[in-house]
Formats: sequence, C-alpha cells, structure tokens
Amino acid sequence: MLIRFKLRKAHEGRLRATICIEGKEEYEGYLNGSLDELKSSFDQWQKAYLGLENIGLRLTPKPQTTTVSKAEVQDFADSFKKKFNKWLKGEGDEKWQKVLRKLAGKFDKSSEDEIKIFLDVDEEESILRRFPWQDWDFFQENCSTKEVVLYDNVELNPVIPLADAVKVLVVIGNNEDIEQGVQEDLNGLRELERKNRGVFNILEQPTPHELLSELRSKSYQIFIFTGHSRSDLNQKIGWIELSKTDSLTVSKLKSALSEAIDGGLQLCILNSCDGLGFAKQLIELKLPLAIVMREPVPDDVAAKFLRVFLDEFSSGQSFFKSFREARDRLEGFSLQYPGVCWLPTIYTGIEEELPTWSRLRGQYIESKPLPNPHSKKIWRQWSFLTGVAFTSIAAFIAIWVIRDGEPINPHPELFSLGDKNLTP
Repeated sequence: MLIRFKLRKAHEGRLRATICIEGKEEYEGYLNGSLDELKSSFDQWQKAYLGLENIGLRLTPKPQTTTVSKAEVQDFADSFKKKFNKWLKGEGDEKWQKVLRKLAGKFDKSSEDEIKIFLDVDEEESILRRFPWQDWDFFQENCSTKEVVLYDNVELNPVIPLADAVKVLVVIGNNEDIEQGVQEDLNGLRELERKNRGVFNILEQPTPHELLSELRSKSYQIFIFTGHSRSDLNQKIGWIELSKTDSLTVSKLKSALSEAIDGGLQLCILNSCDGLGFAKQLIELKLPLAIVMREPVPDDVAAKFLRVFLDEFSSGQSFFKSFREARDRLEGFSLQYPGVCWLPTIYTGIEEELPTWSRLRGQYIESKPLPNPHSKKIWRQWSFLTGVAFTSIAAFIAIWVIRDGEPINPHPELFSLGDKNLTP
C-alpha cells in the first residue's frame, strides 16, 4: 500500500494534512496543536542529545554544549514523543479524527505487505523532516510493516543502463576521532566483496578532482560516503568533508553527479552526520534514492547501521525490510544515546516500488506523478464513450450476420461497401 501524507501551512498557525491512498482516495483535515511548542520540545532533546558525555560524532566542528546525563536525555526524548503524538491526534478537529478512523479501516493488521508512507512537507516547516514519524502511535498500532519516507516530487530519468554487477563507489572522508567506526565500515564492505555481492571501489580521502573524475569515468549504482558531514539549519544545503582541508557541497559535485545518475547511479548512502541538506540536493538532481542520518550520529551507531543494512539488502531482502532491520538493530544503543533510532532516514523521488539489490543493475523506473483522484471522473467518461462505440459496432455486425451476410445499405445510391467506388 502506498500512502502520501502531505502537510501544508494553513491559516491561524494550523497545518492542513492531506492523505491520499494509492492515488485513489483523498482525505483532508487540520492539525490544530501548537507547532511552536513541539519545535521547542524537539530542540530540548536535540541539545541534550548533543551534550551527552563521550559521544563520538561524525560531525565537525563538534557542537559546544553543556554535558548532560543519559537520564536527562531520555526524559527529553520521552517528553517530545508524547507531545508529538498528542499533536498528531489533532484534538479539536473532528474532520481529522474522521480521517484517522477511515485510514485505520484501510489497514489489514494481519497482512505482511509493506506499507509505504511518503511524507511531503512544506518547505516553510522543514523541521518536520527531523521528527520521528515512524514512532507515531497511530502507525504503531495499525501498520507494523510501515516505513515513512521523506519525499520530493521530481521527474526521474526513466531508463537505467544495464550492468554486469552492482558497482559501489565508497569514499572515506575526514575520519578524525572516528577512525574505529570508519574501519568497521571498511571491514563490512570488504566482507561483502568477498561474498561476491558486488564490486567495491574504495577511495580514501580523495582530492575533489579525484572524486569528480571517478564519478565521471565509471558507472556506479551506489555511492557511499563515510566520514564527517553537516547540513545548514534549514536542511537545504549539505557538505561532506573529504579531508581536513577539503569539503564539498552538492553544487560543486553537480555536473559529475548528474553524469553519474545518467549512467546508472541510483542510491546514495551518507553514513555520516546531519545529512538531510545533502540528501535534498541529491534528489533535486534526480537521484532516485538516498539514506542519511537526520541528526549528528555516534560513530559506533553509524558503523552498525551500514553493516546491517548492506548485508540484508545485498542478500535479497527488500529495501524497506533491510532498512527496518538495520534501524531496529540500533535499539541496543538507545540506553546510551536516547533517541538514536530516530536518525536513519530515507529520502526519495521514487513513487513506485523501490529497487532490490539485483534490480540496481538495470531497471525501468516509472516517473509519473502520483495518480490524481479527480482523474477517476475523466476515466469513467472515457470508458462510457468507448463502450458506446464498441456497442454500436457490435450491433452493426450482428445485424449483418442476421441478414445472412448481406450488407445493410439503406442508401445504395450514395455509398458502396467495398466492391464499388464511392459515388455522390
């Protein structure tokens, strides 16, 4: 099942929430709660999380915060989650309550089918992309197989060139203070290569010229960056650090990345900090799919996530199932880093089925927009007219047969039926 969840700013500080199911049914309501209060609660958790003692982040420069205890961070995480769920209940708006009841009725709790929820967020409220939508109680209670994906509507390249094997370009960037985790990333990638899951080309702290040349010279299906990275406050621009002296934005990589995407690049994994800005720019370049961390990520967490995801995905599991498995395996870090399971994020422009590992070698991607529910009326009208035409033809043939094959020609002086030329 595919659900599009669209949020747009409305009057009086409210948000208009529109839910479209499989492009056929559309429901609308309003979220009346204070978004400012929710932002404040999230900010409290974020600052506390970054202030955890001995947290080795894949982020430079390191944030300057007051050290806080794990118990305090957990309290802030619990408080935010509670307020987030209260806000999503939309108390006071009966229309939204009706939408939720209708949506709940669409889910089969006994089904193992994947439910894909595309979150389409107003740019003015980009902070919503940072929130842990997978922890919404409504989703937890009604659809355990769901996955929430950040979505931007872009026109993708329809044809992906064929390849003999999945080729992966791995860039090891600035790894200051995170050497152990980055080494674990490398160990996991080399293990996959020994299992013949794909071809892995590893560049360690390349110069900008070396990276750009590599993107242009060969056809890769996956690009992985591991090291330090960051995004601006509005999550519109991102940087990756190739070394202590060189960093790149997507704008500097634009031409080379566009060529790589045309050549078959379909997935980018930023196993580094605060990647929403970088991911958004990648999708705008028509990259089909990206995985990033929406906040600064501890080194050991990033290494665990990448290893589990790639092992599951390359073994034949679906993209969503592999992602969920990798994120769920981070639960063991939750006591040490409260809220850390919120970090892994999928960002996409794909509106159809996400690729499997084997399909990364070459596939056709339909880039048509999500179906418009209002188009059903046009389809019914077209079906009616087509039906009338076919009925008329069938009736003509039937009468012909009834008359022992003699053609019906009420005005023989005007027309011939094939044995003579048309006459006036």
